[in-house]
Formats: sequence, C-alpha cells, structure tokens
Amino acid sequence: MDFSSYDYYPFYEIFKSIKFLMAITSKNKKELRGIYYTVLIQCTTLIEGMSGQIINSSIEQRFYDVENFSEKDKEFYTRILLDLEKTIDNSFFRELGKNWELVYNQDLKKAINEKDSELWKSINFLFQIRNAISHGNKLTIEYHPTGNNNDFEIEVLNKYKRIYSFLTEKN
Repeated sequence: MDFSSYDYYPFYEIFKSIKFLMAITSKNKKELRGIYYTVLIQCTTLIEGMSGQIINSSIEQRFYDVENFSEKDKEFYTRILLDLEKTIDNSFFRELGKNWELVYNQDLKKAINEKDSELWKSINFLFQIRNAISHGNKLTIEYHPTGNNNDFEIEVLNKYKRIYSFLTEKN
C-alpha cells in the first residue's frame, strides 16, 4: 500500500503563543488577568500534551517489540498495547502518576520530588487553578477589617481558598 502521512502535534505551538501573550502589555488590569489566566491554561495544556506524548512514544516502541512474538502472543500484546494507548489518550492530569508508573515502573511524584521538592506540589496547584477557571468557579474574596486603621484581612472562599493559601505561602 502506497501512502504518505504527516504527523503534527498542535500543542507544540503553545510555546509560541505563551511567548506572544507574555509580550502583551496593557494598563487594563482585567485584560492582563485574562491574559495571565490564558497563559496558565496554556501551561497546563503543554504539560498534559508533553507528558502524554512521552508516554505514548514508549508504548509505540513496544509495538515494534511485539513483531518478534508468536502470532498468538502478538495478537494478545497488541490488544493490550492498543487498550493502554486508548487509556492514556483519554486520561486526565490526575491519572498521570498512575499512567507513568504503569509504563515506566517509576513513581513520578517521587522522582520529581527528588529533583525539586516543591515542583510536584506547584504543578498540582497549577492544575487546580486551571480547573477552577475552566469550570467557571466564582472567585469570592471577603475583606475583614482588623481594627488597625485601614488594615484588613483577606479571606478567599470556596474552590480558590487552598489555591490562595498556596500562592500566599509562595509569595
């Protein structure tokens, strides 16, 4: 069979779009927040796309290995690999660690924490922010006077409460 094909991964373009968005300046704070939220969402897309591609490339390599098996084993392992590919393609970020361990026999969270103890936590909060924004969750902030002149304490409610605490901790 003669045919030609072209593989293209749209998530590669995200690098360019993030750079473009970060170059935008505006005096309108709402406009800037919208840009920053978009960059944040683009970053999570990039993480999901890259990690999915890394895992899928390893699965793809296994199809070549199966070619050396007996016909009976080849059929069996091909079905398993196709199912694994489908599972990875339909996975969400919360399943990344489980999928990574299944394919690489490595605890991803532990491996990342050995390099940078705060990175996995930061990535998780990045996805929590993305989910809160993309699911349309309302950001509610209450200001409580402290009694000292014009000072007040900020309390963030609902889905954003943990995110605000994390960001405050990180300054």
